[in-house]
This record gives sequence, structure tokens and C-alpha cells, in this order.
Amino acid sequence: MVLSDTIKQKNYSGPMILEEIQNRYTRGETDFRDLNLQDTSLVGLELKKVDLRGVNFRGATLIGADLSDSNLREADLSGANLTEANFHRTNLIEANLTNSYCFQTNFADTSLRASDLSQANFTEANLNYTILSDAIISNTNFSRAKLLEATLTRVKLMECNFHQASLEGANFTGATLINVNFVEANLARSLFNNSKALGTSFQRADLSRARINKADMSGADFSDANLREANLTWTTLRETNFYRAKLYRAKLCWANMSKANLVEAVLLDADMTQANLTGADLTMAIMSRLAND
Repeated sequence: MVLSDTIKQKNYSGPMILEEIQNRYTRGETDFRDLNLQDTSLVGLELKKVDLRGVNFRGATLIGADLSDSNLREADLSGANLTEANFHRTNLIEANLTNSYCFQTNFADTSLRASDLSQANFTEANLNYTILSDAIISNTNFSRAKLLEATLTRVKLMECNFHQASLEGANFTGATLINVNFVEANLARSLFNNSKALGTSFQRADLSRARINKADMSGADFSDANLREANLTWTTLRETNFYRAKLYRAKLCWANMSKANLVEAVLLDADMTQANLTGADLTMAIMSRLAND
């Protein structure tokens, strides 16, 4: 069974399109590949477990739509309104979501690998366990979003906002962070191994038990951050700001902390074996015997 020729026409946006697609789906059709639904209103659309590969949803309105468990690989969702839509377990590999509006949208367990999320708004979206490896993420807003154990390996984050986002256990291995805002974010148990940060702020963030090994965090701002039991061994922390940071029982072995700001930092039971503190400011820092060994 195939869709009518009218729906397959370019730029078709007639009022019957939603009803016809829904009717076809109700009758058991699952192949909706390569449709052109640009600028179409598809509020409440339900197409679960179907093939939507390469579909053009550019500028479409998909508020409250349910496309869970579907294949949207290489689909174009640029400029689309995806408010409260459901993409749970959806394949969005190499999809285009630039300038899309994803307020409270559900992307849990979804693959967005190698997708383009530039200038998209994911405020309060659910991206728990989502795969974002190799994605293009520039000027993207993830404020208050949920990214529990999300995979962001090898991504390049530029001018992104993760203010108050929940990123517990997220994996940023090999990522490049340029002017990223993690202020007050939950990054407990997160991984930043072999990552690089430039102009990035972790102010008041929770990085307890985070692993930031062999990374370059030069000049990053960790002021008032919680780094309790974090592992920063072999990491470059030149001129990094740890003002009033909590580094209780942190591992800083062989870390390069030259010219770092450790004013009023809590370093109780921190392991700073062979750490380079040349020119570091430790004024009023709270240190134990272990930290000085």
C-alpha cells in the first residue's frame, strides 16, 4: 500500500494530510519514506514503529506527536516545533534538527549520532541514555534538560548552554568544549577523559566522582563546584579557577595546576602526589597532610 500521489507531491500541505497519513497507518502501513511534509501541521500525529527515513519535516508542527520506535534516519526536522513530542527509542542518526524547538520533548534511548543540533532548543527535554556521538552541537540550549548517562563522545560543543541540566554519568570522552555553560549542572560520575575545554564554566556544578583524566581544562571555571572524590589525574589545569571548590578526597596526581586559583578551596584528604603547583594561589585553602605530601 502506498500513499496517494497528492501527499507525495512537493510542498503539499493540504488540510487532509494528517487525516490521510493517520488512516494509512491505522490500516497497517509502515513505509512512509521520503515524504515531503514541509511546513505541515501534524499536531498529535501518531506513527509508532514506522519507516520515516529521509522525510522532510522542515518547519512542520509536531506538537505532542508520537514517533517512538520509528526510523527517522537522515530526516529533516530543521525549524520544526517538536514540543512535548515523543521520539523514545527513535533512530535519528544523521538527522537535521537545526533551529528545532524541542521543549520537554522525549528523546530517551534515542540515537542522534552524527546529527546536526545547531541552534536547537532542548529546554527541559529528556535525553536520558541518548547517543550524541559525533553530533554537530553549536549554540544549542540544553538548560534544565535531562541527559542521564548520555553519550557525547567526540562531540564539539560550541557556545552551548547546559545550565541546571542533569548530566549524571554522561560520557564526554574525547569531546571539545568551547565556551560551554555548565553552571549549576549535575555532572556527578561524568566522564571527561581526554577532553579539552576552552572558556568553559562549571560554576556551582556537581562533579562529585567525575573522571577527568588526561584532559586539558586550562582556564576552566570550577568556582564553588563540588569535585568530591573526582579523579583529575594527569590533567592540565593551568590557570584554572577552583575558588572555594570542594576537592575533598579528589585525586590530583601528576596534575599540572600551575597558576591555578585555589583560594579557599577544600583539599582535605586530596591526593596531590607529584602535582605541579608552581605559582598556584592557595590562600586560605583547607589542606590536610596528604594534600601536602
